[in-house]
This record gives sequence, structure tokens and C-alpha cells, in this order.
Amino acid sequence: MTANVAQINSATGETVNFTSIVPFTVTQTLTVKNATGQIVRTLVNSANRNAASYSDGWNGRNDIGGYVPDGPYFFYSTVVAGGSTLNYDISGQYKNDFNTFAYASSCTNNLDPFNNRGYSCTYSFTSAGRVSIMFRGSLGMIDYDCTPPTYCFVLNRYEESGSHTVQWSGFNTSGALLGDPIYMRIITSRASFSKNAVVVFGTKPTISISVQATPPQFRPDWGPGQTISLDFSTFQGQSAGVKLEFLNFESQSTLRTVTVSSQTPGHFTWTWDGKADNGMRVAPGLYLVTATVTDGIGNNVSNQIATTIQY
Repeated sequence: MTANVAQINSATGETVNFTSIVPFTVTQTLTVKNATGQIVRTLVNSANRNAASYSDGWNGRNDIGGYVPDGPYFFYSTVVAGGSTLNYDISGQYKNDFNTFAYASSCTNNLDPFNNRGYSCTYSFTSAGRVSIMFRGSLGMIDYDCTPPTYCFVLNRYEESGSHTVQWSGFNTSGALLGDPIYMRIITSRASFSKNAVVVFGTKPTISISVQATPPQFRPDWGPGQTISLDFSTFQGQSAGVKLEFLNFESQSTLRTVTVSSQTPGHFTWTWDGKADNGMRVAPGLYLVTATVTDGIGNNVSNQIATTIQY
């Protein structure tokens, strides 16, 4: 089995064709699964097929006609003949036909993570691949090595070709600021791009402006609160839920989580009183604010900014 393309834009109606060459009469089932192994579409269900070449198309929809979330999907075939069953699974075989890196363009050069200015860069690749984005505060970066002081923001993510923007708070997972200048490397590769993989894209939300925490230095015991804001858009203008998480870097604990459902695309704001889920004021220190927008299709996108709690 082969696929004629490595990516499809489901929002514009693009399709991928899976070609099966059947050498003798069989009963075939052809399914599409998501990254967790869940079947999202059964294209062929126990069909009797004589020796021939067959092409079955998929448009990025599930079995009830709804869009599947953006991401990688994998096709599998099961054939039965003469009392024997063969499961055709080439997920462990890789294309390995494309590998390159990009110097990001249109980067912001005013990184000030303590004042709502994270790091933002745009990059572009000509082919679907598995993308890795690494940051380091000094020279000496080694590809795919996430050992500190290198921070892997993304590692081997399936991604469609074209222009993409990466927005980063400026901190690694432990709360360390990597410094200035920051060296960045963006790589795409098909060394581990499964031969049965297709990247579906076109419907996920976008966060157009980085998350803002105002004021960026906040005293919960004084003042009206801290406003968390962002701007987002969705496919076909559908409503979406917004989840906010406040992580204390020192304890690595998420002290406050709030979900606001059914939000209209556009400008979103929510005011934090500086209290944790247990109703107590959070400890002073550096916090990471993560905003996640989730639509009705199942897509979700996140953006982060740092904030400082003082008393």
C-alpha cells in the first residue's frame, strides 16, 4: 500500500489516495488511525476484492462525516484469504527522503520575558516532516540533544509544509532563563516519518497574539487582580474553550487551573486573584501561565508567558 501525498488540508477538501495492489482475491479492511491508535475512519470494511489495483480516498473526515483534529494519521490494511489473515502495518518503516534545517525569519529581537515579551519566530519548510525546535543560550548546540543547557521546545512533531510561527516564553521547563543572545535551530526530517503517515491540517485554532499577563509583576495582596488576555481565531468561527494553568516553577506544581467554555473567537480576558485552586494565595516566585484553546473538533493550541508573584 502507498499514499500519494504526505499531507492534506481537510479545510479545503483535499484528499489522500491509498493504493492497494491486490495479487489475488482477498477480503480487505482499510482503516485510518490517529496517533494514539484509535480508529477514526474505516474506508473499506471487509470488502471482497479480486486481483487488481484499488485506490481509496480519504478527506480528513471521521466515520460520521466530522473533521478530525489536525495531526498525523496512519493507514492500516487487513486482508483475509484462504483462512489466513495478514495485517499490513508499515508504521515502523520510514520515508527517510528529506532532511533539512531552517534559519527562522521575522524573529522578534526584543525578548523581555518578565514584561510580556516572549520569543516569536516564523519559519517555513517545503515538505511535511517531523519538526524539532531547540534553544540554547550559548554556541555548541547538537541536533536532537535536549541535555541542558539546550532546551527542546518541540521534538519530532509531525507538521505540514509551509509557514509556521513559534512563540516561546523564554524559559525552560525548570524556570531557567536561557539568556541573551539565544541560539535557535529548527530542523525537519523524514528519518522517522512513517511510510503510512499522513499529516492532516487546516482546522486548528490560532492564537494570534502572545498571552499577556497584566501587570506582569503582580501582588495578590494589593490591587484589583491580574488580567490574562489573548486573541484567538477558530475554523468556521466556532466557539472554543480556554484553559488557563498557573505553574510555580520552583515547586513544578500547577497551583491554579481554570477552564472557561464556549468562548467566541476574538479577544479573551480573565482576571486572576492570585489564589490557588484551594482558595489560598499562591507563594511568591516565578510562574508560567499556559493558555490552551480547544475547539469542538478536538484541536488544541497553547501559548505561554511568565509572570512574577510578589508580596
